[in-house]
Amino acid sequence: MINEQELENIMVACVLESGMRFSKQQIHDLARALFEEADVDNNGALSYEDLNTYLRGHPGLLENLSIR
Repeated sequence: MINEQELENIMVACVLESGMRFSKQQIHDLARALFEEADVDNNGALSYEDLNTYLRGHPGLLENLSIR
């Protein structure tokens, strides 16, 4: 399971890897919005299935959040 802070940490790593430029607040806001939308069962954690389902519906996001 992934909590909101872990998702934010993942997003920070992806942003750094990709060379995109976002402020800490922008990454925080994006992580929060993604987490809230992907947590379909509202249990405060994302399962692999929750995250996978969400990202499959947003392929551009998945492409930009990949770590190489």
